[in-house]
Amino acid sequence: MTTYPPVHQATPAAPSGQLANHGNDILPFILEVEAQVRRYALALCRNVGDAEDLYQNAVLRVLEKSHQYVRGTNFRGWMIQITHRIHLDKCRREQRRQRLLSARKPASAPVHQEPVAADQLHAQQIKALIDGLPDISRPAFELLLQGHPYKEIADELGLPVGTVKSRLHVARLSLRKRYEALMVEPA
Repeated sequence: MTTYPPVHQATPAAPSGQLANHGNDILPFILEVEAQVRRYALALCRNVGDAEDLYQNAVLRVLEKSHQYVRGTNFRGWMIQITHRIHLDKCRREQRRQRLLSARKPASAPVHQEPVAADQLHAQQIKALIDGLPDISRPAFELLLQGHPYKEIADELGLPVGTVKSRLHVARLSLRKRYEALMVEPA
């Protein structure tokens, strides 16, 4: 098994300041750091196929830009940086594509407005659901609804933050279950 020098050490090569020649001179360096760069690509992509594509693109870029590599410097760091930049470019390109696609979607039909009385009835039903929470979790949930962060709720109730989070989780589950049952009931 090949052992690789630590990141802080320069890759052994010709004296510093000399530029690498195109093509074959850079191939031994690529082969030397292949496993590490592949692992890094997999860590970035979290998908074997995408990681392989990223690695191949990085090798292509390294071969294209080999004239810019200064021998005696950290080749592995240079190639990992190239891999990272290619990944970032791909992510940004995908984000731009998603924004353009979402901008092209036609405006949705106007949302049907229910009468105000129905909104009030709905609010009353939700208030009744909250009032129906167990006494142990209702105070924490009401403070959360008022906009208090977990730490403040914990301080006010004299409880650890973890306990507050647990009680809020149980309250949310209970509310969701009871709300869904309420929506299924015939009017």
